[in-house]
Amino acid sequence: MTNNDDTEAKAAGEPEPAYRRVREGHTRDCYYPWDTVFIHADRSVRVCCTSAIIEHIGQDWDLEALVNGPKFREFRKNFLSGKLTEECHDCPIKAEISVTSFEAKLAEYLRSKSPK
Repeated sequence: MTNNDDTEAKAAGEPEPAYRRVREGHTRDCYYPWDTVFIHADRSVRVCCTSAIIEHIGQDWDLEALVNGPKFREFRKNFLSGKLTEECHDCPIKAEISVTSFEAKLAEYLRSKSPK
């Protein structure tokens, strides 16, 4: 069901979806792309528990190189501009927020995490 179907669903007495598609100019209120990495037993790497696989790690890998590598940087760039993956777009956990508001919030969050 898409946002356009929500009004019809309410009128028909159907339950509302657990999530909302993110509107243009918005993103998710989520710091995972900046502070979390999920590495599964099969060596797949994800941004969160529901995201698509970003890459697979080999025997010799470096965490810093992984999270600062081109795939994670591209993911963060797209996330910050509101160009979300399907999994992020449909996330039932993190709220929608305007890109402008999230940029300010993220900057403050990252400042708070940096060494003093």
